[in-house]
Amino acid sequence: MDYQTEKNMDYTMRLRAILKELPEFCGLYFRAAETTTGILTRYGYAVDLRSFFTFLVSGEVDCCKDKTMRSLTLSELNQIRPIDIEKYMEHISLYIRNNKRRTNDERAKARKLAAIRSFFKYYYKQELIDS
Repeated sequence: MDYQTEKNMDYTMRLRAILKELPEFCGLYFRAAETTTGILTRYGYAVDLRSFFTFLVSGEVDCCKDKTMRSLTLSELNQIRPIDIEKYMEHISLYIRNNKRRTNDERAKARKLAAIRSFFKYYYKQELIDS
């Protein structure tokens, strides 16, 4: 096997592991994205969406605070408002994970926002959420 094939296989396995943590409905999005994006893009989006969903269930967003990430449904996704995404963007500017302070610069925040935007756009176009 060549390097690129090996790398693609490795990231495919990593993506599958993250998908097991995300809400079940996320599989629809990633299967649809498979035809238009590379594995590294999908993996990056999965990492970013895991961060977003972790924030949602942390208690910061009312509709998700008593849920686990895996148990979230499209009904809760439909209740997410722009202010919730703004709170998330503010949160990732500086937060603590594994007892370490973490930050995201503007470029990283823009990439995370692009993942969220693409995700919501897909479910809106599929008429699975209202806005």
